[in-house]
Amino acid sequence: MKQTAAAKARIPDGQAKTTKGSARIAQILEVALEVIASEGHAKLTLEGIAKQVGIRKGNLQYYFPSRSHLVRAALSEQIEQHKNSWATTYEKASDNPVKHLRKLIAYELKINSDEIFVAQVRERWSLEARDEGARMLTNQWYDWVTKKYADLIKEIRPELGDKACHQLAIITYSMLVGSTPFFGNNRAAPRWSKGIAKQIEETIVGIVLGDISIDRKVRLEKT
Repeated sequence: MKQTAAAKARIPDGQAKTTKGSARIAQILEVALEVIASEGHAKLTLEGIAKQVGIRKGNLQYYFPSRSHLVRAALSEQIEQHKNSWATTYEKASDNPVKHLRKLIAYELKINSDEIFVAQVRERWSLEARDEGARMLTNQWYDWVTKKYADLIKEIRPELGDKACHQLAIITYSMLVGSTPFFGNNRAAPRWSKGIAKQIEETIVGIVLGDISIDRKVRLEKT
């Protein structure tokens, strides 16, 4: 597992920030994310994670004092990994802003078929209703990713104001995330969802370019 900056920084203050300690944290978070994806966060226990990692529960609590600390750290790590992957795709996409947008859409729709990734995200969503920390993590991600889309949309539609670009960014990301149930081996409406990715891409690009009207009563502000 490639260790993110988040994992490296998660060693508690006052504790030895050794290479071994950083590697142990990365290992713990990797196992925790595997459990969250396969069994759900409700099944995650400190005892179970310690056993899978091959350490004592007390050693695990050296890094993560409680179950809630571990769950939140694992979800934070999942977001950090996704952000790094997304940012890499964003940077390597294309100099043409419309092609750039299409490549990002293709990336988003591809990970909608990644069942492990989708399971982890759904677990985070289910936790948000009662965990303010999980909700904050997700909101920070939404703020970051919609800002990236808004910046790209501004390149495509420079005549639009910031509010309009951000609204289009929210619409874009909502359509991508909202389409998740229609991808993967266990997708919903399999008879009708086959090949839907291209339709979603063209719809989003059409909305961003202004070729498709969102609603005749809705007019994006240009200032």
